[in-house]
Amino acid sequence: MLAVRPAVLRPLRPLRLLLPAAALLHAAACGGPGGGETRASSSGSAAATPSQPPAPAAAASASLPPGTPPDSAARLRALLDSAAALDASFQRERAALNADAVAMAALDRRSGAYAERFDAFRVRQAAAERQREARDQLRRRAERMRARLAERAAAAPR
Repeated sequence: MLAVRPAVLRPLRPLRLLLPAAALLHAAACGGPGGGETRASSSGSAAATPSQPPAPAAAASASLPPGTPPDSAARLRALLDSAAALDASFQRERAALNADAVAMAALDRRSGAYAERFDAFRVRQAAAERQREARDQLRRRAERMRARLAERAAAAPR
């Protein structure tokens, strides 16, 4: 059984705190039309992949209660768009991790190269997990906000 060596992870600890914010900024910067993103593959080469803008929250705004103030609708759309951007990024990383896991399955698990590759894999896996948690947190916030808006609309005199 291989264990993740703490010495490899120590330099990355400060970065782990910034990953969710960096993911949001990266998604916002690359999400525009014609934007692209560069992601280093497990082999170390960087490949430019076209980035797709996150799905707009316009469909979600259709389910807003009538009379929702524009600023509340904008905040809700911003939450939903941020969650969509995080979801797209998480899905890409999950697919890359799955491909790397399949590639690593054929390697000799007793080698030092495998241990280093596995350590890097676990760091990426932990970052993807934090990204998923941030996405889920944004989705829960959006649902709470939608519920509050519905309650206010129901309580408002007609």
